[in-house]
Amino acid sequence: MGGDGGTRRGAAALGKATHGAAEHGKAQHAAAFAASAWRTGRLLARGDLRTPPEHVGHWLTFADGTRSQVYRETVRVRATTRDPALLVVAFELPLIGAVAEPADRWWRLRKAIA
Repeated sequence: MGGDGGTRRGAAALGKATHGAAEHGKAQHAAAFAASAWRTGRLLARGDLRTPPEHVGHWLTFADGTRSQVYRETVRVRATTRDPALLVVAFELPLIGAVAEPADRWWRLRKAIA
């Protein structure tokens, strides 16, 4: 019984320590997100972010042969950079498509009948 109780207490203490570390990690992520949102809000308020339409719709080809279409471009104005970067985000919304396609067909049919 003595060894079993010690193991249980040790496991409980480890669980509390792990939970505490996880909570601390969540707090750090929340703080980083809030700071990022604050900086983005300041950039927007000052008019330092633009979404130019010049590249929207263009196709990018990557070194591995995959391609992606430009959906939106965000540019920070009045900022210089020594090392420009490209961030590519790809996503699929299968549930949205399942709802949006029939809704779009209904809308077009409704407009055609009217």
